[in-house]
Amino acid sequence: MSLRKWLWAIAALLVGMLYIYRLGIGEMDFQSFMAGVLTISYVNIVLNEFKKGKKEKDKSPEIKEVSPTVAQVELKDEKTHKNTKLIAGSIAVLLLVGAYYEINSRVDCGGKVSIVTKTFALLGNGRAEYEIGNCYSNQKNYEEAVKWYQKSAESGNHWGQMRLGYSYMEGLGVEKDLSVGAMWTRKAADQGDITAQYNLGVSYNNGQGVPKDEKEAVKWYRKAADQGFGSAIHNLAMCYAKGSGVEKDYAEAMKLFEKASKLGEYKSTANLADMYDEGMGTERNTARALALYKTVAERVPADEAERKDIAKVQFALGKRYYFGEEDTVCDTKEGTRWLIKAMENGHEEACFYVAMAYINEGTLQEDIRKANEQLKSAADKGNTRAKRMIRMMEIY
Repeated sequence: MSLRKWLWAIAALLVGMLYIYRLGIGEMDFQSFMAGVLTISYVNIVLNEFKKGKKEKDKSPEIKEVSPTVAQVELKDEKTHKNTKLIAGSIAVLLLVGAYYEINSRVDCGGKVSIVTKTFALLGNGRAEYEIGNCYSNQKNYEEAVKWYQKSAESGNHWGQMRLGYSYMEGLGVEKDLSVGAMWTRKAADQGDITAQYNLGVSYNNGQGVPKDEKEAVKWYRKAADQGFGSAIHNLAMCYAKGSGVEKDYAEAMKLFEKASKLGEYKSTANLADMYDEGMGTERNTARALALYKTVAERVPADEAERKDIAKVQFALGKRYYFGEEDTVCDTKEGTRWLIKAMENGHEEACFYVAMAYINEGTLQEDIRKANEQLKSAADKGNTRAKRMIRMMEIY
């Protein structure tokens, strides 16, 4: 028997033994078991072929006359060989199917994760383990996600270390532990992970899991900012604006806010507008400030926190236009438009001003209905100003 057949037989035997072992400890499904049985069958076929060949080799050579039956014997041997190959091929296919079910049963995270990624994860590849962790995390199965992040982190993968650190910092799938979270975050940051560098800066800035150290925070913000991480650039700008960990420098802060704003950091855009409005680090320019405020106010919020931030800017814009504040030409129509947007985004105080616009203008029937609903909600919570505004609306 050829060396290739021997190698296939040995490999099949090992896989078959693994399947039977996993069945015994209750970690295998039926499909995998059947693949294991067929693998053993394949080993048996190969061994029988080997025995047959050995017997023929051990026979004493005899001189025989060529008879007419030789062709029939050769044809029979050829058919047997073809049948053996067919059976072996079928078993190989079934083995792959069994392996497919086995891998999916062990890594049942759903999502768009290929069988190749799952296989590499089971073989201990750190990047693949991180991807499996992300898959579980996207399904809100944080406990299972942490298990894979842990494996990835211990393999030395910086993405896995970063996500494991974040999980400990936030208490996602594991008991919250700021010290452990900071430790894993530091490991990832030391490898140049941009998100970990930013997170470590936040930890030092707030004293979470590490001693509070504003200079160390600036150091890690700068490392992430140098790689173009928008949030890190924004936080570094805030450090320069406040003089936190560095000497106060409005001009440098403004430059960094401008850079972060171009990367989509809406908070940087709002801060840049404030600086133009107040003339901090530059000459005062209310027109430029208004344009930047509108950029933020027109933004579609990505989450609840952003929605609240945008509502604040919309409210400020509404007041500014409605009352003609800060060198802005009074425009009650434009002011009311922004106040309504703020109200729709949940700004509590905006409903008072929308109600006031109704009293003063006598229009906005649909919007006053929404304002009235918010006023009643505030009044039910004991807000005396809301109760007073409702009585005024009833009079008018």
